[in-house]
Amino acid sequence: MSGGAAAKGKETTGLVGLYVDDDARAKLIGAYEATLESLKGIPQDARYRKNLEKTVAWRLEACRDAALDDAALERKVGMGQVEQLLREAQVELSLTEFMKTHRPWEVEAGSTVETVFPGADDEGEAAPAEAGTPPK
Repeated sequence: MSGGAAAKGKETTGLVGLYVDDDARAKLIGAYEATLESLKGIPQDARYRKNLEKTVAWRLEACRDAALDDAALERKVGMGQVEQLLREAQVELSLTEFMKTHRPWEVEAGSTVETVFPGADDEGEAAPAEAGTPPK
């Protein structure tokens, strides 16, 4: 894959504590693949799994697009620099493991659960963001 941080001469992310990672795209691909694998341990009808699978699959496809250099990938996703995307992907992967342990989708019969995610429809599906909108 061309267009890595070092190839462009990127010296800093401009963010305190977040250093340039010359291998961020390859690590992103690995984190996204691991997240998709981890999600297999969550029921297919769980909203968390459905929403995250869409986002991660879309971002993974963008990462694999050799025609996009890192700057173009960042613009397409619209959620920050590749190093920020990597940090987010690593945290999300940890969260999937937490979710599998605590199983928040298992609600006692007769219980009601309020959807508090802004922009979610009646089924809890996330509304697409303006920048970097993954397919529905």
